[in-house]
Amino acid sequence: MDRTCGLVGGEGKTVLVWCRFFFVCLKFHLFLWLPLLLVGQRRWRMLAGLSVGGLSLLVLSFVVAGGRWPLDYYAVLTDSKISPAPDLMINFHGLFYGLPGSFALEIACGAAVAVATFWGVRRASLLEGLAIVLTGGLLTSYHGYTGDCLLLLPAGLVVTATMTNRWTVPLATLLLTPPLYLVLLSGVSPWMTPLVIILFFCSIVMLVARRHPSSFTFPQSEAA
Repeated sequence: MDRTCGLVGGEGKTVLVWCRFFFVCLKFHLFLWLPLLLVGQRRWRMLAGLSVGGLSLLVLSFVVAGGRWPLDYYAVLTDSKISPAPDLMINFHGLFYGLPGSFALEIACGAAVAVATFWGVRRASLLEGLAIVLTGGLLTSYHGYTGDCLLLLPAGLVVTATMTNRWTVPLATLLLTPPLYLVLLSGVSPWMTPLVIILFFCSIVMLVARRHPSSFTFPQSEAA
């Protein structure tokens, strides 16, 4: 049994805890790579809870909003009223916005993040894996602004507490302090924030690879 779920919901309640977790994921695209963590570390009870929660929301959405809700949801996401400045987004969408072949660049970088995430989480502890997933999900999200960088808070704290080296700590410190985001909001160098997040993501994966050259051995009690 995983200690993290034990702290959240008590022993024996892993499925229920992760089912509830999905219901608070309003912007689920920020947690896109979470299933990779659970599959890569063979945390099947967590994955079962996440799947139950996701399926429940999917069915509820069709019941309440009808069969066209996916199209309506996409229309909301692409509405200029909620995305007034795509070039200020802190993800690949913002980094490549306005460039020729931007969509292809987003797909290619997203695929690279997915591969790196799965490769990294198989060599990471649960907390290290969460840091990778949260940072990678922020990069590949479709709609992400400065406020969504709140997800970097737990990732940065994990890194500064357990994964210290000459690259990760300075990058984590930079991502946890206001100056970088003030530059982003000023519009002077909007590419700077996603670039720092990319470097942060790469540094976590590389540090995990150095610490655990082969796949991490998970205790049977955690994998169950």
